[in-house]
Amino acid sequence: LGEVLGLCWGAVSLPNGTLEVKQALTSSGSLKEPKSASGHRVIALDPSTASYLRQWRVFQSKQFSKIGIAASEQTPVCCSNACGFVNLSNFETWWRKWADSKGFDGLKFHELRHTQATQLLAAGMDVKTVQSRLGHASASLTLDLYAHALPERDREAANVMASLAAAKKQEKGRIIDLKTA
Repeated sequence: LGEVLGLCWGAVSLPNGTLEVKQALTSSGSLKEPKSASGHRVIALDPSTASYLRQWRVFQSKQFSKIGIAASEQTPVCCSNACGFVNLSNFETWWRKWADSKGFDGLKFHELRHTQATQLLAAGMDVKTVQSRLGHASASLTLDLYAHALPERDREAANVMASLAAAKKQEKGRIIDLKTA
């Protein structure tokens, strides 16, 4: 959440469809750098999200200009009514009410991060890419946190091994059937 609320327009490259995570908003309202070097990262945006952000930036700039403020590279992407950084506590209160009203009772904002990681791994995305998107220092940390959520992949692994065992393999110019070898 701190990374989302600490994101400023200077860290968003809409032409490239990327954003750079280089700071996070703290509960005291200050900005801090990521915990580790791997926490500082560039993340690709899908075309739909990049398009939405383009529209949001135009809307936000118009709203700012109505109150005499010029948006800049230091403007938070997610801002308060006063055009500054959002108070984390206020956002969490709003989030709880919104999530509960949509049928996601008790859903914490941070759980969206867990959902992304689990879904990416379940869809077959390699662990190094997931690690990089999350800003984890190691792939083992990513696997330790999320691999347990994918028991169905064990069935897939068994089926892959069965397919490999049933396949014919060429060895020294002749084909052998692994079932009878």
